[in-house]
Parts: sequence; structure tokens; C-alpha cells
Amino acid sequence: RASPGHRVSSSLESLTPTGGPRSAAGGGQARAVKRDPRAHEPGGRESRARRQSKLEVRQKPAHFEWGANRGAILEGWHSPQPTSKRASASHKRSAAMALAAHSLSRLLRPRQLSRLLCRPRELTYLASIDQGTSSSRVVLYDAATLAPVASHQVELQSATTNPRPGWSQMDAKAIVKSVDDAAAGALQKAGATAADVAGVGITNQRESTVVWDARTGEPLYDCVLWHDARTRGTAASIKASVGGADALRPTCGLPVSTYFSGVKLKWLLDEVPAI
Repeated sequence: RASPGHRVSSSLESLTPTGGPRSAAGGGQARAVKRDPRAHEPGGRESRARRQSKLEVRQKPAHFEWGANRGAILEGWHSPQPTSKRASASHKRSAAMALAAHSLSRLLRPRQLSRLLCRPRELTYLASIDQGTSSSRVVLYDAATLAPVASHQVELQSATTNPRPGWSQMDAKAIVKSVDDAAAGALQKAGATAADVAGVGITNQRESTVVWDARTGEPLYDCVLWHDARTRGTAASIKASVGGADALRPTCGLPVSTYFSGVKLKWLLDEVPAI
């Protein structure tokens, strides 16, 4: 309500005095803003310019309960009405943010707000997978400090077989299972889950080669290990066809050798019907 002699503006909830500078009834704080001084010029029209030159009183909405410090939080609500559209939009955003902060402070108890703002950092991990011919090991590091947190290792030597002299191969499913078991063991020791791992780095068996079925995910043959020598004949055939051991260096940077995985893959394509 406004006391007699005041007009209420429905759009701004402000009170404009028509008879004097006295503020509205109800105890609301008033802010006086001087308007366009041109309204005092001689001969000025007693119209909108004249009325705007008088004091404008803006009263806080009655549905807010104001505490000792909330007036400072919601300072944007008391600011004078902006004159441009851009300033008006900024004013509305500031007021909305202030009201949201005010509402949050009223909904949460002090202890809940303290827990929300001061809770300890949750650990996030980086996992390192070291997969070799003798074992698989997984180490978890703190992602922030890179300090090792937990590790687990699974033996794998028993998965290697030598069906012929110079041949060395490994059960591909056993490799996968050993990595799974090592990862599960490291996570259990750290008291973490896979969702706590932010990234994974892998180091594997040099040039060991295995081919998987793209549809079923099953290995089509045992993993041919990096030191396997069964590809001597394949390497000799490639050297003869391309013009020597170094003929492919300009293309791939490597010589033709039994060591590299490309020669192993060629042998698998030629000798294993499933591939």
C-alpha cells in the first residue's frame, strides 16, 4: 500500500511522490535519484520531464524477509533503473543471480552449506598397464600428484608355448584375462572403481602380433611373440621381391626383418586359413 499523496508504478513496484518527498508507508528503505536537470529550465512543460525531475522512491517488495547481511547480497535490487536495453539485461541477470544465492542460503542449513563448499577433493586415478611376456601389471597413480597409489601383478609365463623350434606364441585369451585380473586387483587395493579412472596408458610386448575376429572378438590364432623366428622364410621372400632388406625404409623407416609385426602379419595371412 501507498500512503495518500503517492502513485504506485505497477511495472517497477516503485512509489513516485506527487505531493512531497516523504517516503511511502510501510518502513521500506527509500533511494532518491535526481533526474534530468533540463526539466528546471524556464518555460519547460509541466509534463513527464517535470515529473521525472522530482524525487523517485523505490520500495523493496513486501514478500522478502531481510536479514542483517542480505541487503548487501541483494544490492543489485536497489540499483537505479537502467536506461539502455543492454544495461537493463545486465541488471536483470545480476538481480537473478543474487536472488538465486539468497534462495540457496535459505534452503541449506549452515552445516550443509559448509560441507558443500569445503568438502575434500575426490581422488581420480591414472592407470598404467604393463603387459609383457612374463606378467601383466597395473599401477594406479593419483591424477593430481602422479604419486603411485596401488598396483597388482599377474603371472603369465605359463601361457607361452613353443610348438616348434624357434616358434614362440601365447594364448591371447590368457593375456586379456591377466590384464583384467591385474586391473581388478589394483582397483580393489585402492578402494576405487573403474569410474574413478580418468585415463589409461598401455605398454605392451614390443612387436608381438595377434589377429582378432572383428565380429566375435575371439582371437583367430595365438599371439606370435616378438622374438619368434618362424617368419625367416617370409622375410627372405619379401627382401627378394622389394630389392633388399632396406628397400622399405623410405616408406616405413624399418628394415625387412623377422622381428617386426608386418612380417608376422604376412605369415599369418599366408599360413592361417581363418585369417
